Amino acid sequence: MVYLIFLVVLMPVSVVMRFVTLPPQVQVTGVGGSIWQGSIDTVQAYGRQVEQVEWTIHPYSLLTGTLNVDVKIGTRNSAIYAKTKLQLTRSTMNLTDLMLQTDSKTLVGDTRLPLRSKVAGDITLGISEFTYGQPWCEALSGNLQLHGLEVNNQFGDFPFGSFRLGLDCDQGEVIVTTSEKDNQIGVSGRLWLKANNQVQLQAKIKPTASMPASVRDNLNYLGQADPQGAYPLTYSGRIPGL
Repeated sequence: MVYLIFLVVLMPVSVVMRFVTLPPQVQVTGVGGSIWQGSIDTVQAYGRQVEQVEWTIHPYSLLTGTLNVDVKIGTRNSAIYAKTKLQLTRSTMNLTDLMLQTDSKTLVGDTRLPLRSKVAGDITLGISEFTYGQPWCEALSGNLQLHGLEVNNQFGDFPFGSFRLGLDCDQGEVIVTTSEKDNQIGVSGRLWLKANNQVQLQAKIKPTASMPASVRDNLNYLGQADPQGAYPLTYSGRIPGL
């Protein structure tokens, strides 16, 4: 049994790839190393490309029916840089110590956003723990930071600045939260990522001293301000762009 396990994990990845049929939207080049410790130069999928994908399997974890893998993608100078510890069992998938750095243009790719919007800004995702569940998660603890976020569309340029968003899980749904102290434009509230790519937003935005004029001048389109001067931010429907 142990011999068979080591025979498999030491097999060259290039041999294994001969028997793998990838979706037409996925292409890989520069496959090297073994299943145990391998690498791929580039992966192209759905209009996006990642480089220098590397992984290391911990073989002894297989003896307990668990696959433990350390994964690293790119370098800090790459369009996408990420690293995490992945654990797979027959029933679930778990990520720990996930760190991802990219930019809005790379993440959005060719996706058409509402109002033909274009986005710019850097993204840093940090997750201490994620366990897959239905519809999205069983456990989640992390945060998402947006740096220099700017949206451009037919209504003008909107420099939203920096945001810090908390990430949690409740009854299988991903919950994203922020408060006024976590961003430059006075947004506070919560977003739920639900089943079937549905999303619900319940938030508000209150003018701040650092709010750009292009944002402040358009707040009236959101509706009537409450007694504290905050305007409603609400949405319920399919994730925009999907």
